[in-house]
Amino acid sequence: MNRHADALTTHVPTSWERAFVRSLQEIQMFRLINQALGNMNVRFKLSLGFGLVLLLTLIITLTGWHGLYTMIDRSESLSDIAQLNGLTKDLRAERITDRVQKTPESTALVTEKLNEMKAQLTLLHTQSEEEATIKLLNGQFEMLNRLEKTFADVRDNRQTRNQIRTRLEQTSEQALQAIAQVEVEVLKSVSQEQDSSERMEEFTNISQLRQQVQTARYQVQTYTFTTRDADESAAIAAIDEALKEIGQIAQDQGNESLQGLTPATAALESYRERLGEFKQIQTKAEADQEIMAGLGETLLDSVAALNRLQTAQRDSEAANASAMLSSVAGLALLIGLLAAWIMTRQITVPLQQTLGAAARIAQGDLSRDISVTRRDEMGQLQGSMQTMTVSLRELVGGISEGVSQIASAAEQLSAVTKQTCIGVTSQKDETDQVATAMNEMAATVQEVARNAQEASQAAAQADQQARSGDEVVGQAIIQIEQLAREVLNSTQSMSALKQESNKIVGVLDVIKSVSQQTNLL
Repeated sequence: MNRHADALTTHVPTSWERAFVRSLQEIQMFRLINQALGNMNVRFKLSLGFGLVLLLTLIITLTGWHGLYTMIDRSESLSDIAQLNGLTKDLRAERITDRVQKTPESTALVTEKLNEMKAQLTLLHTQSEEEATIKLLNGQFEMLNRLEKTFADVRDNRQTRNQIRTRLEQTSEQALQAIAQVEVEVLKSVSQEQDSSERMEEFTNISQLRQQVQTARYQVQTYTFTTRDADESAAIAAIDEALKEIGQIAQDQGNESLQGLTPATAALESYRERLGEFKQIQTKAEADQEIMAGLGETLLDSVAALNRLQTAQRDSEAANASAMLSSVAGLALLIGLLAAWIMTRQITVPLQQTLGAAARIAQGDLSRDISVTRRDEMGQLQGSMQTMTVSLRELVGGISEGVSQIASAAEQLSAVTKQTCIGVTSQKDETDQVATAMNEMAATVQEVARNAQEASQAAAQADQQARSGDEVVGQAIIQIEQLAREVLNSTQSMSALKQESNKIVGVLDVIKSVSQQTNLL
């Protein structure tokens, strides 16, 4: 205590501290604040200081939270954009798969991805506030709508192509049926006529025509599934070859029976027209697929641009949040240091004066009085120190008499302690006697129990022997006599137990008397 007081009282302010204090005291506002704080209680000063610290901490925390929430929102936006980018890539993959497979399942997957992208764009649009971001999202909405419309055209064209493919099959079947009917009629003529060489030539030509139509049919089927230009050329060439063969047969033969090839000619011409329609639809579908591919790439580029924009905005917001947090933290640190210095001087300066007075009192110097000029707790403490100094002066005079009284009381306390020690020792001896008596009683009880057990065993044996007949009656009588003796022994043991119990009662009376005497001491 004295060392701490000496350390505080021996602290000498440096030259710059004194100069700083003088410069502050010259400021009228600081002087008024210092005077007002000097008359306030310490609780208010501490509350004001800690309240200011908490307020500054709250401001810094709110600033940090604002920056953190801004970064979290931006990160969520980037995550949503990344999800949109993934959906765009998935849409491209499903579109390519649908272009190859052309199945209802692949078409449904493309439609599903389009709907998911539309929902994701709607979510981003509701969360965005920046004009540039909204502009990009509107452009993506427009591209997605065009992509959806184009895919609907592709889907319709696919249905139209399937219908044309079905009509092509029907038309080719009609041509083959017409040729087969003519072939049957010619074959009948061959079987009816004796000189059938000319008919056989007709039959051979018609059979070749049927094979050519079948070849053209296979070529058309190949083209409708592969849609390659080479297969298209082969299909057209096969159809033209079949039409040329029909014309050649009609020119060479000129038979009325060959008039049945007219439906086949009409069917093949219609077959060729249907193939041209399929080509137009296929060309339109390929153009739509290219449009979708271009829109998909443009959409990917737009999503990448949106991602770059959000990343740049995130970096800008992070820099702004860092600068704001640094500025607020610096300002709070400056205000906090100034407030801490003012509050420290308001408390430590009078406390050092009071500690100096306490150090003098501790060293035995009661001759100096303390001048009180403050109205706060420090002033009250200084007043109390002054009162204590006066009281100590009066107390020192009566210390000698008090010491004598304390010595006398100590001697009396020592005598009482000795008597108490003697009583406790006597009580310990009597307690040992009680323990010995209890051990003896326990041994007696065990003996009685053993005798009772023997009597029980003898009774059991007597009962068993009594049932065995007249021959063992004498032995039973002997056993009964032994039992009587055992009962007599048990009676004696019970008497001894009663005597031991009386002894225990006497010992307990002694313990009770000793306890009462101990309590009296």
